[in-house]
Amino acid sequence: MTYEEVEKDLFTVEEKYWLAHCVSADFALGGGIALEFARRFNERNFLISRYGRKYFQQFEKFGHYCLVDENAKVFNLVTKKNVYDLPTYASLTGALKDLQEECNKFDIEYLAMPLIGCGLDRLNWKRVSQIVQDTFAFDDINILICIRR
Repeated sequence: MTYEEVEKDLFTVEEKYWLAHCVSADFALGGGIALEFARRFNERNFLISRYGRKYFQQFEKFGHYCLVDENAKVFNLVTKKNVYDLPTYASLTGALKDLQEECNKFDIEYLAMPLIGCGLDRLNWKRVSQIVQDTFAFDDINILICIRR
């Protein structure tokens, strides 16, 4: 794995990158960078039409998911049940492990993401960064963390 943090707009990365971000199981995508994903890629409608509401009801059983939009090259990491909830490090870790499996399944070589879980979700980036690096430590993937200017 290669890992790099750069000051860059996530939406300006090269086309070879798949993007990842966090969402709630109610698929609200109403604030923060999730709202931008909804605007740019129509992710809210995609998630509702593709996955329905079953993830909302099952979230308490599993606590995390990585839902894939192959056409947009977007990974939606479900880390909390409701938009107004906060994720836990455990739910984020689980979603990242699911993301790792999906990256291996699709042979993803390039992955870009914002400071996941650290904006409106208020997790500590130093800890989240370590979880990301630990999760992908033995994978052949280039991870680019885009920090908004």
